[in-house]
Amino acid sequence: MIYFIGIASLGYFVALLAGILALLLPRRKEQIKFVPVSVVICARNEAVALPQTLAAVAAQNYPVELIEYILVDHCSSDQTKAVFDAFAAEDPVRRKVLSIPEDLGVLRGKAAPWHAGMEASSHEIVLTTGADCIVPKDWIKLTVAKFDEKTQIVSGSELLHSNENPNSIYNLVQNLDMAFIQGIGYAVARLGLGGSGLSNNFAIRRSAYFAVGGFPKLGFSICEDVLLSQGVLQKYGNRALRYHLDRRTFPVTEPEPPHKLANMKLRWSMGTRRLGLGGLLMIAFNFLSHLGSILAVVIGGEDMRTVGWIGIIGGVILESLFLIIVLIHKGIVQRNVLCLPFFLVYLWIYPNLVAIPVIFRLPVRWKGLWVREPV
Repeated sequence: MIYFIGIASLGYFVALLAGILALLLPRRKEQIKFVPVSVVICARNEAVALPQTLAAVAAQNYPVELIEYILVDHCSSDQTKAVFDAFAAEDPVRRKVLSIPEDLGVLRGKAAPWHAGMEASSHEIVLTTGADCIVPKDWIKLTVAKFDEKTQIVSGSELLHSNENPNSIYNLVQNLDMAFIQGIGYAVARLGLGGSGLSNNFAIRRSAYFAVGGFPKLGFSICEDVLLSQGVLQKYGNRALRYHLDRRTFPVTEPEPPHKLANMKLRWSMGTRRLGLGGLLMIAFNFLSHLGSILAVVIGGEDMRTVGWIGIIGGVILESLFLIIVLIHKGIVQRNVLCLPFFLVYLWIYPNLVAIPVIFRLPVRWKGLWVREPV
């Protein structure tokens, strides 16, 4: 048992050290270029949030004549379609509104409007963000600059911010959680191991999307961005994905409310099954290191307690160092780092809660249904 916990902790430590190394590697320089782009915004019952989102994507520091907007209403029962129509009426040539049914052929969930938007797009580089996200003015310009001849997907981080209660521990811990997850995504991509893009800050070559058959060919997933990323990487290789931590491109959105957080974490964790053996090993090392170290300290003998304390102390030090470097990259160190102790407690609890459902592929709540993530 001592060796079992020790090996799991060692594997977790090595992964964190590799991530820290990746974060410290020099960044590539980009060359600003202006090419025609399509921006796809999919929405369902987002009439309240959409005006700010659309105002932000329309205020880009980018030639307006080079931007095409594809606005996809997915069976909304509120005024989403009316908000889209009003936005499109300001420039009917470059702004198009689509309304699609609940399911589009075999497509369910977000894959349906996303695919419809891709089909309607005209340009090679297609960007998308959430209907409740506010993108900074350089989002398009700096995202396009990160494409090179090998890059098929460019994706980056986001910021969580609550206007009503910006300094609550709950909201700040969620922001740290997002930073930790996205730091791992950045590190994995920098090490040439592939990974996945984030749909709230996602850009893809249109030719790559249709070369892999799009969502109709890729199939069903409760994590559409992971599914699409993996489909593209399987065809073009791991270097086809470029993940970045450029704070000048981060969309801002509200944290997940407490009653939805647990299911969101479980759904996101299910997406790691799409990442192959590496993703499952990371989940396993994380789970066994955290849970094993805690159990060793609580119920183990002297030797086991020693191994357990090494796992806990080593894990906390490396996790803290990793996260602080990510926060420096994201430019959000100040008030967020003060919540680091609360986040570490959270980090040592929730992986133990989601690991078993992920490993055994238990059903998760999605769009009002209980579904399993396909193998």
